[in-house]
Amino acid sequence: MPPRRPTDWASRLGFVSGWGFSLGRPDPERLAAARFDFVDAIDDVRTEAAYGLQSRIVLTRSLHELWHLRADAFSLISRRHSQGEANERLAGLDRHFA
Repeated sequence: MPPRRPTDWASRLGFVSGWGFSLGRPDPERLAAARFDFVDAIDDVRTEAAYGLQSRIVLTRSLHELWHLRADAFSLISRRHSQGEANERLAGLDRHFA
């Protein structure tokens, strides 16, 4: 049997980078900008849930983790304002994942 070659997951999953996710080291400036925009999007929502989400946003380590917080942000914004406002604000956040 031939020796096994180490699996190069980064190359096998290279398509993920097209979604704005990085399998390597995250770009600190890009992540910081995305975090800022996420917190800004929910800044006028003053609830326990919003403060909890802000804490989770600040602690994220990747754009991938932030992507999963979009639904929570949408929910908070739509309850405070409207679904239309939530759609508009999240459309602004989507630039971080293009």
